[in-house]
Amino acid sequence: MRLPTLLALVSLSQFAAPPSAIAGPVIYEWALNIDGTLHDYFSPGPLPPGVAADLGFTAHTTGLGSISVTVTGAGAHSVTGFFDHEIDEPINTFFNEFGAVTGVAPAGQHWEIDEPGYVFGNIFANLILGLLDNTNGVPAGSPDDVSMGLGWNFLLGAGQTANIHFLVDSVAPAGGFYLTHTDPDSGSSIFLSGGLNIVGGDVPEPASYVLLATGVACIALARRYRKSRSL
Repeated sequence: MRLPTLLALVSLSQFAAPPSAIAGPVIYEWALNIDGTLHDYFSPGPLPPGVAADLGFTAHTTGLGSISVTVTGAGAHSVTGFFDHEIDEPINTFFNEFGAVTGVAPAGQHWEIDEPGYVFGNIFANLILGLLDNTNGVPAGSPDDVSMGLGWNFLLGAGQTANIHFLVDSVAPAGGFYLTHTDPDSGSSIFLSGGLNIVGGDVPEPASYVLLATGVACIALARRYRKSRSL
């Protein structure tokens, strides 16, 4: 989380209630990049069309629950989610945590675990680009503040609809690909998983997916080039 806001939130958490009353994962910020438009929810607010979230996210309580995104329109699309939780921060701070990866991400999916970007992490910058870098920047043995992200790049044919979901839970998925955020001092973990389901319409030709992958790579490189030129 950004440092000025972090100081305010730490102060509120220390004086608003005893630590035992607010222990556990708390979401400070979550954000979505949908087709190049950033929706940043540091505090509760209206969600864009096609996005639904349970009270764990919109009320900024536990931050456990699900978010769904519906996308329509033929062509290339990208949906990326960012989740910055703290586990038992009032008890043992936020910079003692680490992340882990389980499984192999399916084609078209990208992910990242990193410090949120207030010290050394680049996950939020990559969220803005719409392309996470598939690395764990806060592994076991190098604890710090942890945030996690998942994203999908995909192609829709005429009449197709994409349904994307993100799930943050205190129980590990039974299988598949997922990310883990652990507080070793409290022994607690949260797990981020998700999926993409495309329904209806015409299925794009396989060659179209090759063009999509090439196009996404070119867009990412161009954005990074412009960013480096602006520094």
